[in-house]
Amino acid sequence: TGWGTLLAHRYSRKVDVFNRGFSGYNSKHALAMVKMFAQGAEGDRGSFSHVLVTVFFGANDACDRDIAWQGVPLTEYTENLKEIVTILKLKLPGAAIVVITPPPFNSDMKRHAKPRTNERVAKFAEAAVSVAKGHGVSYVDLHTSMMREKDWKSHLEDGLHFSDSGQKFLFDQIISLFSTDEKLERFRDRNMPLQFPAWNKLAKWAPSDAIIGKICEYPDERGRYCMQGQVSANATAPSTKHSD
Repeated sequence: TGWGTLLAHRYSRKVDVFNRGFSGYNSKHALAMVKMFAQGAEGDRGSFSHVLVTVFFGANDACDRDIAWQGVPLTEYTENLKEIVTILKLKLPGAAIVVITPPPFNSDMKRHAKPRTNERVAKFAEAAVSVAKGHGVSYVDLHTSMMREKDWKSHLEDGLHFSDSGQKFLFDQIISLFSTDEKLERFRDRNMPLQFPAWNKLAKWAPSDAIIGKICEYPDERGRYCMQGQVSANATAPSTKHSD
C-alpha cells in the first residue's frame, strides 16, 4: 500500500488525494510540468481547490550523470526546486506546500547501485531542506529520519524504491509533521470536518429524496459542521484536492 493510498484512507471524505508519481522523472522534468500546470492554473478548476501539494524529487537527480542520463547537477537541482516552489506559491496561494527529501539509498542492493551512492543522495536531501527553509514552506527530511532507523534498509525493497514498511514510514512522517508544524495545523484530524454528515447524524429525509433542515455532523459544535436549508441527496459534495 503506497503512502498516497494511506493518506487517502486517513482523510477519506475530508480531502481527495491525488498521487501524481512519474517513474524515472527528475526535477528538470518536474519543473517543465509545473510550468505547464501554471499556464492553465488561471482557468476553470471546477469544484476542486488545492489545499496541500507535496514536492518529492531528488532520487533520480542524484544519479551520477556520467552513468545515468537522469542525473542532474546539485546546483541545477537546487534551482529547479526553488522555481517549482515559487511557482506553486504564486499559483496556489491558499495551498500548503511540503517538500520531501529523497530517501537514503542502500548500495547493498546492486540493481540500482551503479549510478548512485547514499553519500551523494544525502547532499541532494540537504539541498531540498535548504530550499524549503529558504522559501518558508514545510518539509519532511526523509533521508535523515529514515537513516536514524536501525533497520532503515528494510524500508527499501530494492535499495531505491519503498517496501511496504517504507511507504508506511513516509506516511507516518507526514502525519507527524501535521501534528507539529503550526503551518499545517488545519490538516490535523480534529480540524478537518467530513464532507457531509455521517448517515446516523442526518436530521431527517424528505420524500423528495432531499435533506431538509439543519444538518450537524457534531451537534456540540453547532454552526461549524452545519448546513441550512435543502440539499439534494444526489448532489456532488464540495471537494478539495491534494496533489503530488
